[in-house]
Amino acid sequence: LSHKPFHDDWNIVILILSLLVFSIARTAGKSFIPGISRFYLFRGTGKEGVRDVLGIFHWQTTLINLASFFVFSLFCYFASEYYGAFPADLSPFLIYLLILGIIISAVTLRHIVILLTGTISNQESLFEDYLHTFYQSYRFSSFFLFFIAILISYTEIFPAKIYFIAGVIIVAIHYLIRILRLFIIFINRNISIFYLILYLCALEILPVLIIIRFFSGSGY
Repeated sequence: LSHKPFHDDWNIVILILSLLVFSIARTAGKSFIPGISRFYLFRGTGKEGVRDVLGIFHWQTTLINLASFFVFSLFCYFASEYYGAFPADLSPFLIYLLILGIIISAVTLRHIVILLTGTISNQESLFEDYLHTFYQSYRFSSFFLFFIAILISYTEIFPAKIYFIAGVIIVAIHYLIRILRLFIIFINRNISIFYLILYLCALEILPVLIIIRFFSGSGY
């Protein structure tokens, strides 16, 4: 049998570990369904906030976020391998660990920036609500990417490129939902549109432009 390009033993270990970590967190906590309905149906964007029952800093949500990062990083690893983003002599697992470290570092930095922005602008409650939305977008994106990663690793139903396109679309949809929720939260809190545009550029558009520029390798 020919070797599948994304079929490595450690891939399934990552997927099983992610599922195990997520199951432990959810078994000890409450149903995942309320958070899903709030996110996709744009509930909880009013003054009462959109906070999870468990809170941002609870150990259960930390485990769920960690499982999400495992899956998100695996999908990014597959994409990097497919498009040859890293030197061929690097160990595949090392590349995965590098990607995982980059994603965790980027999310941690974004977390700090959002909290600082809320403190400086005296809008702590608003940006805590947005921070929940930020993490939810990663969790729910990773839920779909989990199944895509399985299909990439163990099936040949479609060409790999189709799965990568589907994954990018899923991430883009959740990103747009995140932006729209931020917009609704600002409107419901009667915050100036000027500040909305300012925060949108600083917290969402600028990071995306930096990422695009980094991967495009373009320069002045």
